[in-house]
Amino acid sequence: MRFYLKRVLVFVCALALVFTALPISVTETHAYEAYEYGYSLLTTDYEKIAYREISEGIRNCERTIEFGIAPPNYQESLKQQYIQEITEATHRALRLVMADHPEYFWFDGDGSLAIYHDSWTTFKVVFETHEYSVNDQLVTKSNVNQYIQQVENAAKKILADMPTDSDLRKIHYLHDYLTTNIVYKSDNDDQTLYGALVEGEALCAAYARAYQYLLTMAGIRCWYVAGTSISPISLNKVAHAWNLLYLDGKCYYSDLTWDDQNESFHAYYMLSRAEMDESHFPDHPEDLPASCGHADLDYFAVHQGAGTGVGILTGSYDPNKLASYMKKVSQDTWCVHVEDMTGGSPRAFVMWLEENNSAMAKAVAAALGIEGRFSWSIDTLWDEYHVSIKKLPDEHKHSILAFPAKNPTCSQNGNTQYFVCQTCGLWFSDMFLANQINDKESVKLPALEHTYSKQMSDGNQHWMACKDCGAEKSGSRDFHYDLNSNGKCDVCNAKVEVHNEPTTEPTTKPTTSPTEAPKDEPTLNPGTEPTDGPTEEPTDEPVTNPSEGVTEPAPENTNAGICGVLSASIVGFYLLTQDT
Repeated sequence: MRFYLKRVLVFVCALALVFTALPISVTETHAYEAYEYGYSLLTTDYEKIAYREISEGIRNCERTIEFGIAPPNYQESLKQQYIQEITEATHRALRLVMADHPEYFWFDGDGSLAIYHDSWTTFKVVFETHEYSVNDQLVTKSNVNQYIQQVENAAKKILADMPTDSDLRKIHYLHDYLTTNIVYKSDNDDQTLYGALVEGEALCAAYARAYQYLLTMAGIRCWYVAGTSISPISLNKVAHAWNLLYLDGKCYYSDLTWDDQNESFHAYYMLSRAEMDESHFPDHPEDLPASCGHADLDYFAVHQGAGTGVGILTGSYDPNKLASYMKKVSQDTWCVHVEDMTGGSPRAFVMWLEENNSAMAKAVAAALGIEGRFSWSIDTLWDEYHVSIKKLPDEHKHSILAFPAKNPTCSQNGNTQYFVCQTCGLWFSDMFLANQINDKESVKLPALEHTYSKQMSDGNQHWMACKDCGAEKSGSRDFHYDLNSNGKCDVCNAKVEVHNEPTTEPTTKPTTSPTEAPKDEPTLNPGTEPTDGPTEEPTDEPVTNPSEGVTEPAPENTNAGICGVLSASIVGFYLLTQDT
């Protein structure tokens, strides 16, 4: 008996080891555990039963989700009241399931609900879901895992570079990653987690669900909020979605969609409920925590400082203070995100930078140590401004070589007229340097075809040659022959003394070969032709300037000549170039 007990014990231990190892791979693949904030809001048994049944049915891709609800102390006279309560409970449960579970990305929440009096004391709930799909492909229980795996793989890549020293840095990293890498675009899956993480294209619902999913995986509680919001672009109220999240027991709101304005802004980042309510209006405000007045993690207050690229403007605008906040992001570029807390009008800061023909921008550049020409640009989102200043290269005078137009022949390429600067190497199609040539091959005119219409001969053979250059036509050479015995070649009329039969192949090689068109380009060394032009000198000498050996028309005024001061352009709202 003991022998059998030992064998059973060994078998049980081995089986336990096998099952102990299994969760490792399952956990690695399906590590996500939803933060069910919505479930915590449920108050009735009807709602809790419906929530669990619907959640399980969607997870298993069930097209028809059925379950029973038995009211306590059933009374026949309250039958219609029970049906109404169960219907409302099921609808609320479904809404909160979708808010809690971004990982159910194959279901859009649509379906039809029916309630049946199943027995004397029980009601049968039947929820018919619409089609489960991803990227217009039908999703079933048998193939859903392949889509789940794609989402998890994308999430792992993002989380691999996430800082781990603080939850606030995790929140900040994921905010900036998503606003930088998601393209705001309408597509098949633009409302889903799959669209945001796998396809990289999304609308507001997908931004919020991706943030919710990644923060939850990072161990930070986050929830999905739906409602309407004032668009910072159109200023219209539109259907929208954003996030509620918790840090150190405090709640905050963030809106990644509006913070994505071709770069990462932070105007809607870690705000209090009061700040968010100025522009965001939840469909179910009763679902949100009553007290969420924390404003201690304002992005600008937390990150501002000298050289950080983040600052707060208070009191009055000061070019030296603004310059002190700016961060050098490359050898010749400085940037800063500032929050305008001066109390001025929304465009007061922009107007200040433009004041007196951008005197303030000049003052900021001077404070940064920029000498000479520079450009500046500004983008804005509510009271947040992104200012960039870039030092421009010093202006130089073009030293131009002119290449006249040259017609092609059957033995040589031609070219259209063009001009090359020996200093910067740029090509232009006109002498005023208004039209730059980016495709240098475009100036070339290919050599013409040979015209083989000229009859040539010697004492033994005859052949066809180009009438223009004399190049011999390949395969046309043959011996003279005189079949009619008149003492002349039947083909070329050359005098012959023997009567040869015509041949199909030439018996000797051509004495000359067709001339190929050159493919060289002009050099760029001063005083010589550019390397990108033809190797042979143009038939006309380059037009030269008496002062520098090249042609260069005199400018009409000191501010607009061939070299010209770099014209003003606009980047974002404004871009201005100045000479100092």
